[in-house]
Amino acid sequence: MKIKSFILIFSIVFAVNAQNIQISGEIKNSPDPEVFFNFPVNGKYFAANNEIVSIENQRFMIEKKLNKAGFVSVTNNFVTAMIYAEPGKKYVVNFDAEEYEFAGETAAKQEFINNLGLFENANQFEELEAQQTLSDKLRIHQNWLNENQEKLNEGLKNKWINQAEFTLFSNLLELKYQDFLATDFFFTYRYFYEEKNLAERFLKIYGKEYEDIFSKALENPYLTNYLSPIPFLDKYKALQDLKATGRLNFDAGNVPYGISQIAFFQEILAPDFQEWDWANKIYDGLSSHRFEREWIGNFEAFKKKYPNSALAEKLEALIQEVRDYHQPKKEITFVENYENINSLSDLFEQLRGKVIYVDLWATWCGACRLELQYSKKNHAKLEEMGVLPLYLSVDSERQDEDWRAMTQSLGLTGLHMRANPQLKAELDERLKNGIPYYIIVGKDGKVKVWGAKRPSDQQDLFDQLTLFL
Repeated sequence: MKIKSFILIFSIVFAVNAQNIQISGEIKNSPDPEVFFNFPVNGKYFAANNEIVSIENQRFMIEKKLNKAGFVSVTNNFVTAMIYAEPGKKYVVNFDAEEYEFAGETAAKQEFINNLGLFENANQFEELEAQQTLSDKLRIHQNWLNENQEKLNEGLKNKWINQAEFTLFSNLLELKYQDFLATDFFFTYRYFYEEKNLAERFLKIYGKEYEDIFSKALENPYLTNYLSPIPFLDKYKALQDLKATGRLNFDAGNVPYGISQIAFFQEILAPDFQEWDWANKIYDGLSSHRFEREWIGNFEAFKKKYPNSALAEKLEALIQEVRDYHQPKKEITFVENYENINSLSDLFEQLRGKVIYVDLWATWCGACRLELQYSKKNHAKLEEMGVLPLYLSVDSERQDEDWRAMTQSLGLTGLHMRANPQLKAELDERLKNGIPYYIIVGKDGKVKVWGAKRPSDQQDLFDQLTLFL
């Protein structure tokens, strides 16, 4: 009886572990201290299912439950490797500067899959864009498709992939090249037609092929497995705008643009696709960190329609950030008489006596808003160090109300001010690379570091600030 119990327990443990995948590797010549992963949910792409792992001694490793095969992206220092992961297997990918290579027993299969043309290829898009006529674009498109389909046929024949994988990759390959073609059509209109208001002429030349792309794509049973669904489907919405109004329409009125996109696609997508499209668009909208209140109600509607969705949990934390943003905050502190501060030297002289970490930002800057989430996490550490955060906005006068509202809602501890025209002119001269931008000012009121570490650098930032305490 004990032996049988042991066997049963062992079998259960083995079955659970058999659904895990392990991804490991080595990182060389990279300034990025983390590896970013995106995992599929039930084999399908979901933009919010992300994990971040720190690099230790130039190595990383993650184990993740995976109940169905699908694509995992592994990114370090803006370099991304794609792994077609199957439950119960181990994968090794090594990064060196801007290159990566697979290793271990699964390496050959991953190399084969990565050479199928399933992922982004800027050179191919440039080649397509260079073609001057529709017939040449379609010819190039078909040649690519045929070339990679032959690779797939060879892979099936040699048993490098199985029949189910062959079917999946064939469909994803078709979607990828439909996406290339739709993107080319979209920018053809933007570059050559929009300013001249020649939508009718554009549609006469490209309209049928543009429509055919999406007629096929919307019927593709693997659309939810595709790795770039939102930008691809956005081009279908653009086509419908052109047909209806002769213009591209990015104004959704009183709701966020992403919510208007959700409503549009809920009417045309097959039921199996609607849940995934909706969840991915919620994530896309929340990732802009504009904290639009309307997303709260939209998310509640999503949960009501899909009460058992496996996707809702990954969105909850982002929605909570929006809820928190709209909660009343304590009064924020503005720099005294900031409206009359005309230069950085005047500003820093006024604040002499403390080390200051200056955050140059604006309400319209998405990268700034993303960094501000790290700023909130860093507050306690900066206060412990005796460093004073200064949030210096470069918003214009007409954006004053938006700036005050966002500053209040973010609840950022420290000092706040908005640059007047004279100070903004000085900043424009210095900020050749744009914002976000960071400055460290010493206790003597003198700038110690232009282009300091970002809030997201965390420990590196703390170490840099320590030099001036």
